[in-house]
Amino acid sequence: MTAFPIYLVNPISGHGHLDAYARLYARALAELGHQVILLAPSDGGTTAYLKRNTPTALKNFRFFSFDALDDELRSRSNNPRANLSTIARARLVLAEEGLSGIHGRLRLYLSRIIMRLSPAVGTFLGLNRSNPRISFAPFPGRIDLAREWSNLPEGLIFFLYLDMMAEDQQSLETLHGDISPWGGILFHPRNSESLRSKGPEQYLLTPMARGALFLVPEAAEDYRSACDNLSVTVVPDVADLEPAEQPAAIARSIRARAAGRTVVLQVGTLTPHKGILDLLEVVPRADSERFFFAFVGKVYEEAFGDDAGRVRDFFSNPPENVLVYNGFIDDERDYNSIVASADVAFAVYRNFPSSSNILTKAAEFNIPLLVSDRYMMGQLIREYDIGIAVPEGNSDRILTGLTTAAEREWPSENFQAYVRERSIERLKMVLGEAIRTWHMR
Repeated sequence: MTAFPIYLVNPISGHGHLDAYARLYARALAELGHQVILLAPSDGGTTAYLKRNTPTALKNFRFFSFDALDDELRSRSNNPRANLSTIARARLVLAEEGLSGIHGRLRLYLSRIIMRLSPAVGTFLGLNRSNPRISFAPFPGRIDLAREWSNLPEGLIFFLYLDMMAEDQQSLETLHGDISPWGGILFHPRNSESLRSKGPEQYLLTPMARGALFLVPEAAEDYRSACDNLSVTVVPDVADLEPAEQPAAIARSIRARAAGRTVVLQVGTLTPHKGILDLLEVVPRADSERFFFAFVGKVYEEAFGDDAGRVRDFFSNPPENVLVYNGFIDDERDYNSIVASADVAFAVYRNFPSSSNILTKAAEFNIPLLVSDRYMMGQLIREYDIGIAVPEGNSDRILTGLTTAAEREWPSENFQAYVRERSIERLKMVLGEAIRTWHMR
């Protein structure tokens, strides 16, 4: 396979678990022999991950932060303000615009920082409400500079998390301008109805867009029909499965407090679509001497609307058979040890047609899952026989499903088959062919 540079753009690094895809795709591409240049707010632990898991691939990897690139670009610009100190710029704004100008700049910078580190938090706080997505505009300059610093030729740009990218006029003008061929992955594509009414994301229709990756086969088919210019590929939903040397303190606490009871784990950001309200109805009905529930992840109370008070009350004063950890898990190895501490993984998501790598993580540790009987996750659970699919919003069926999942003996080969189809090696096969096609178009 002919190798070429790949400029891997991760717009959301520094956000814990979500950095896993940057690590996994950087690894796959570097092991395929490509020169991988990661552009992101931070490397998200990618360098350390590669050093631990595939040290020979490090020679094919470089990282440049947005801040370092942007600082250099500003220093080279002809803007007379570019080389001013922060205090000097503040004085100039104060003289020209008064205190309201200073206040506006501070709010803008704060909004950008929060939206960069956690788009969900920023949206809940109402920051950058007019356009919470990330503009394409800065990336041609950043990538050109990364090429210069790497002493590499043009290659292929790969955007992780296209879901977070903007469709505003400035972004579209950028993508119609001087930019290298690019592609990316869309984790949560528009459904068939939305695709018919709105059309595809407008950035996918720009001239240099070459391809898109999807986790959901049905969505890929829809986008093939809607985007004649794109090479569309379904990729396996891989997960960072690196084990921890020792279980995380939270994992140890879960097992200790469970004291032999069946551990039901809900892990990840705790938002309404994760079925949290359904699980809160199940907890008081479950036998507290038999079941122990662990909620691990950042709780976004504001997202629950009228139920925010109920959610707040529960998580601030949980019953004896519930453990709550309200926060992000920064180290993926710790995250994996928490998953491994469970007996049943709860993932009865509401109205969720997309994929979730909690399936891959749970399967790695032979842990049965409870999922919605709708959409892709329900189909996969039934196909591989690695859990129970139940109706969303039905606490009776959820409780029955938990009992069944806990009592049944689950063949380990079922879980192994699932993980095998979502391995790094499988990703390399599919991804390698996809980007080769993009590069030749």
